[in-house]
Amino acid sequence: MRGAEGTDGYRFYITATQRLDLKTSQAGPVQETFGTTTCTNLEWQQVVATRSGAVVKLYRNEVDVVEVSGTHINPVSAV
Repeated sequence: MRGAEGTDGYRFYITATQRLDLKTSQAGPVQETFGTTTCTNLEWQQVVATRSGAVVKLYRNEVDVVEVSGTHINPVSAV
């Protein structure tokens, strides 16, 4: 996480339902991309988020797992 969610940053995390999620936010709007598969507890996994322009891809163990992809806007620069 960088900045404040919902204000000026981004957050890459595993949700309570064990799915990958990446959010970018500005003052007000939030864009979200999340994965289709769940991560398994107590099992080593490689997770990666990439961004090219407005498109975000999420990978788990080298497989693209994006289910829903938001159109991501650059967050305000956060320290």
